[in-house]
Amino acid sequence: MNLGTVLTRFLLIAGLSGLMGCSSLNAGGSPGSGNLGPEKNAPQIVEVSTGQAIDFKALTERLAAHSIILLGEFHDNAHHHRARARLIEALGQARKSQEPFQLVVEQLAMGSSVSPNTTGPTEALLAQLKEAGFQDKAWGWPLHEPVFRAALSQGMAVNGGNLVPGQSMKLFQQGESALPEKLQGLLAKASLPAPNLQALDKALVDGHCGQLPDAMLKPMRLVQRATDLSLLVAATEHKATIVIAGNGHVRKDFGIPSLLPALKTSPKLVTVGFLESDPSAKAGQSGGTASDGQAHHGAVYDFIWLTPPAEREDPCKGFQMP
Repeated sequence: MNLGTVLTRFLLIAGLSGLMGCSSLNAGGSPGSGNLGPEKNAPQIVEVSTGQAIDFKALTERLAAHSIILLGEFHDNAHHHRARARLIEALGQARKSQEPFQLVVEQLAMGSSVSPNTTGPTEALLAQLKEAGFQDKAWGWPLHEPVFRAALSQGMAVNGGNLVPGQSMKLFQQGESALPEKLQGLLAKASLPAPNLQALDKALVDGHCGQLPDAMLKPMRLVQRATDLSLLVAATEHKATIVIAGNGHVRKDFGIPSLLPALKTSPKLVTVGFLESDPSAKAGQSGGTASDGQAHHGAVYDFIWLTPPAEREDPCKGFQMP
């Protein structure tokens, strides 16, 4: 079995969409455009604790009070990246009189960073990102460009939070003994309750189109948990942090928030799931509105932001495990 191929495919579950690549997106402009432009419609945002729809300003105010803000994504959805860029700019403005937020991203490994002084055209920004380890083809560049530019424009450094290259393979082959030194012993302090563990396992299996062999479930689970822990530890190295990662990483039941017991401190953390509406659904059908999305996914996020879907083929069509 080709473990490298398997682990590459494992990354697909990060957004719980089974997708990593970017197909043609009907996103109102080029996918990497930094010009956000006016919203065609008001954002569909729900505060899960109340079940009430809120506007962009209210969301910004609620998020700004937290020291760690988790923003999810479907990796191939340009709507998600532009929405988060708008949010990052607003959050940066909200802290103008304080130490700025720092950005921690899944797209770079822990220990790497891009300075907030980075400016210039797309090619110059990409060169700086690639020097920090960014894989432009794997992440469908320029999809994430609006996110990075928004952060840099607000004086935020773009910091890596993921496992270093090759670490996932070592974990897959060697188990917890291959954890990085600063993560050693922490996973055991935040074991998942049975229902949460079942939810994670289901996400892993679904992310591989139902074809994941039972024997691979445990090592896949370890890689996912270690990745989440790495992102959390990276986030706590700053006074105030915005974390950019797939929806699977920001889920409260088995993602980054579930690892808070591993820390000595208790940072004030909040999570936003960026989901997709079903254009064919009507109110009352799951995915038709933000309220429908909240009913279907709400327990695992503090807030839900619903956008139009990305145009994509069925990711399971022709999929076969190696």
